Amino acid sequence: MVSTLIGVVMLTFFSMGAQNSFFVMLSTLSEMAGNGSEMATTFLSSANLPIGETINPPAWMMALSLIQVVINLVLTVYVFLFAKWDNS
Repeated sequence: MVSTLIGVVMLTFFSMGAQNSFFVMLSTLSEMAGNGSEMATTFLSSANLPIGETINPPAWMMALSLIQVVINLVLTVYVFLFAKWDNS
């Protein structure tokens, strides 16, 4: 059970890290567009994203990762401690 809980926590860190790195890359692309990169400007304009500004993740995206952790922890504890298994 301990290894499963560690796995759930590691999955959370990985998910949040991947989301944050995506937005860091978008911010870098926005900075490139602000400095005159035509390809970056075209890409950001087609996606309706701001040019030359920092792009931050929405609050609901961070909350979604934490909700995922709570659901996984509750299900893990239930399966290992409270579920009734048929022993036949």
